[in-house]
Amino acid sequence: MFWAVARQLVAVRGLVAYTVRTVPALFRCKAEEERARCEARIAEVQKERDNAQQECEDLKLQLSLSEDRVDSVQSQLQETIRKLKEGELPRDGKCSVRKNLAI
Repeated sequence: MFWAVARQLVAVRGLVAYTVRTVPALFRCKAEEERARCEARIAEVQKERDNAQQECEDLKLQLSLSEDRVDSVQSQLQETIRKLKEGELPRDGKCSVRKNLAI
């Protein structure tokens, strides 16, 4: 009976020793997996940010070009109105004002 209890005790101690060695390894493995997932997500978010910044720069450029076109058309319109007022352009319809506005 003593030996049976002793064997069970040794078996339990062995299991405890095995558990003490494997539980930290298990937590370490899970932590490494979580770190890898977090790093992948960080890389994904950085790529999204870079794409958004590039799109923002493209939109700023398009806006600037559009504003330049508006300024140019407004200048041409003012010049055409001035010419009409000063009589440089005929008002009888033979010359189209639209020809003077190069859009």
